Amino acid sequence: MPRHAQNELYWSLAQDVHYAVRMLAKNPGFTVVMVLTLALSIGATSAIISMIHGVLLRALPYRDANQLVRVFTSNRKILRTPAGGFARHVGSGRRWRRFRPALDGVGR
Repeated sequence: MPRHAQNELYWSLAQDVHYAVRMLAKNPGFTVVMVLTLALSIGATSAIISMIHGVLLRALPYRDANQLVRVFTSNRKILRTPAGGFARHVGSGRRWRRFRPALDGVGR
C-alpha cells in the first residue's frame, strides 16, 4: 500500500473516532447503556468460555485419561432413585472386574 494511501486511511480513521467520541459525549444516557451492555456481554462470554474450557476441553485429572471408558448395563429392572435416575447394584462393579480383567480400576 502506498504511503499516501496509508496516511489517508489513518486520517479517515482518526476522523471517525473523533466523530464517535463527540456523539457519545453528546448522548450520555445512550453511552452509559452501551458501555453497560458491552461490559455484561463481554463478562458473560468470558464466563461461558471459561466454563467450556474447564468442563469440556481440559484433560481429565486421571492417569491415562484417554483410555477411560463408560461401562453401563441395559437392565431396566434396576431400582429407580428418588432423583429419577437408576441405582447401580453394588456388586456389579465387582462382577465386571472379575469377568473383564482388561478393565483396570472398575468401580473405584
